Amino acid sequence: MRTRARTHHRLALFVTTAALAVSGAALAPPAAAVTAGAPAAAEVPIVVTGSQVPAVADARGNYPAPGWKPVWTVNQPVTWTLTFTDLMGKHFHTITETTAQQEIKPYWHGLDGYFYAANGPMGWELKATAVGSPTAVVLDRGTVTVIGGKAVRRDVGGPTGTPDGIADLMSTTASGTLRTAYGNRSTGNFSGSATSTGWPKGFRPIPTGLMDENRCNDTLVRLATGEMRVYTPGCGAPLTPASPYKVLGKGWNAYDIITSVGNVSTGVNLSGEADLIARDPKTGNLYLYTSFGYSIFYPRELLGTGYNQYKKIVGAGDLNGDGHGDLLLQDKSNKLWRMNGLGKKKFAKRVLLAENWGASFNAVVGIRDLTGDGHADLLARDTAGNIWRWKGTGKGTFGGRTRLATGWQVYDGIH
Repeated sequence: MRTRARTHHRLALFVTTAALAVSGAALAPPAAAVTAGAPAAAEVPIVVTGSQVPAVADARGNYPAPGWKPVWTVNQPVTWTLTFTDLMGKHFHTITETTAQQEIKPYWHGLDGYFYAANGPMGWELKATAVGSPTAVVLDRGTVTVIGGKAVRRDVGGPTGTPDGIADLMSTTASGTLRTAYGNRSTGNFSGSATSTGWPKGFRPIPTGLMDENRCNDTLVRLATGEMRVYTPGCGAPLTPASPYKVLGKGWNAYDIITSVGNVSTGVNLSGEADLIARDPKTGNLYLYTSFGYSIFYPRELLGTGYNQYKKIVGAGDLNGDGHGDLLLQDKSNKLWRMNGLGKKKFAKRVLLAENWGASFNAVVGIRDLTGDGHADLLARDTAGNIWRWKGTGKGTFGGRTRLATGWQVYDGIH
């Protein structure tokens, strides 16, 4: 009996003592109490303490190219994002990394996947987020000039011998001279040129764009005999009669208008190269030659009839920023019309741009971008030999005209 009693007493004492311990712990204040509303520890701002940012991204050669290798030094480890956009603000490529060091050292080879950036300026923006922070801040932004990238339509070279992403203009004489004037984005005019002689009488150059896989612009040349050639001189090399070429076919003198319009067969033309538009003056039929790439065109397809009502049909490139090549047409009453490319080998119905336009113009060229804003511009030569430029708005319209040069009546054609 005592033994049981003693046992019971010890158990009771243990339970009571444990209960008091638990109760006492519950009544004790927390060791590290935080006063409501107290501010959290302040984040340390990200500071750029140094940078080396090259002006040029060199995509020449095969991957990995020299590329673009900027360096930014910051005051703490960060997660950073570098975003590239074209002149129109359209996203092209993004690089994101986290660095445990205090240097941001991206390498960009000029590609987005398998696609090269276009030659010329490209915008970039660098953002970074501190470790543990939800907010990204802009550290730097600017532009970089891409060389050795995707050839830009009508850019065949530059004063330094390297394509610079700005449009160039070809002019010809009856004696067989070809002159290429190099566009200058800082002036919206031309600066420097290359001249070649010895071309056969009646030749006609047709600036086209990339026709093979070397990332260099090529030029179609139709001879008076009707033979069509594609010349591939190489990136920035002057076009001469001795430049490498391939014969595409014969009988092209059946057309009085042949123009490179840009890509109007999106969804069909997977190469993204420029397509051709040609008119038969006898029937008024308008035909499309879709580019396959590799200096090959698909057989012609009829786009429409009745196009002999127009004095000029001009491949103008992308006038409204939708990625499709557009047409400008001047009718016999001197009204100027625009037909928007829709992709998949189709054009929208014509839209009137101007009346009483261009009665004195004997040549009109869809020059693409000459002013460096990413919008396609327009050039024309009047009978007095003046060269005029209309600055594109990127919305399918143009601003007022600006005279660029005089004395161009010495050329029998501008292209």
